[in-house]
Amino acid sequence: MKDHYKLGIKQVYEKEAELYISKRPFMKSHILQRILKLLSHFLKDNTIVLNIGCGSGYLEKSISAGSKAFYVALDISREMTRMTKNLAPQVEVVVADAEALPFRQDIFDLVICSRAIKFLNYPKLFRSLKDVLKEKSFFTIIFDSGDALWIRLLERLGKHVDHVGRTRGMMLKTRDLELGQKSLDFEILRTIPITFMPLSIFEYIPARLRWLVEFFDKPKKRGRITFMACRFKESD
Repeated sequence: MKDHYKLGIKQVYEKEAELYISKRPFMKSHILQRILKLLSHFLKDNTIVLNIGCGSGYLEKSISAGSKAFYVALDISREMTRMTKNLAPQVEVVVADAEALPFRQDIFDLVICSRAIKFLNYPKLFRSLKDVLKEKSFFTIIFDSGDALWIRLLERLGKHVDHVGRTRGMMLKTRDLELGQKSLDFEILRTIPITFMPLSIFEYIPARLRWLVEFFDKPKKRGRITFMACRFKESD
């Protein structure tokens, strides 16, 4: 990925840090609860956790509450890490590029990348992770996938949903990520769609109707947001 692209992303989030939480109402919904439930299977006492692309720290605040794990939050934006520290003061924050992680080898038990992978060259990210993950440790990705039927139909019509993706606005496909990880010694454990809805829709749904949304929002195979869990296995 070119340096000017990263600089542009950094500048955008430096400016938007203060508004970030208010602009993500879906993180207060059933989607966050589903993500937390899936992550809970990988969080044990004394687990050392890295979250890549921490944003304003909403996930850190949620997963670290009452936990004995040790958390490190990383973002390319200094303002975002400042917001994370304000929201979750028990978390350590680092300003760095995820494609060149500034940590010693074999340190993390779990790495989380929540909706940030679309800004990254994911083959470079995977290679960087191999240095900092312990053998048989875990890597989980929550990503904006292009698997949902409504997204694929829009792309067929030339309407791109994500204009910051790596491939001319085309959404990341689950299959592409799976193939990329398998080629770099990551074992895919499970892939689960979280929601099939456009995230912007949650800004317009009244609180009294959220139960109805949760009831119908149960994707089986393809989603707008997808959770993928992998295990790192060192090559022989």
